[in-house]
Amino acid sequence: MDVAGELDVRIDRSAQHTVVRLAGDLDLGSCERMREAVADHLLDGPVILDMSGLGFCDSSGLRALLDIHRRAVDHQASLRLAGVGMEVNRVLELTGTLEYFDLYPDVEHAVAG
Repeated sequence: MDVAGELDVRIDRSAQHTVVRLAGDLDLGSCERMREAVADHLLDGPVILDMSGLGFCDSSGLRALLDIHRRAVDHQASLRLAGVGMEVNRVLELTGTLEYFDLYPDVEHAVAG
């Protein structure tokens, strides 16, 4: 995806969990879409955020991830991040927010998690 702010969000729902698959950039132009997609499913069981297709995350995207984390904690819901790439991992490390999230190498491990 080469358009700034473009993010493909796909939702796979089962009786046990919801997988929200992201592809593209998580930035000012797209973070609200991700936030809404995840928030709609937090009360339905574990939400796995598949970030393996995410190429970029700016401070707006990080803020959206932290907002979703806060909502999950407030509702005692399970939020799991799967397939976090090097760039996004670096953003989480540099901002000291890595410890807020449960990270898994891929969706399969997050489902088993």
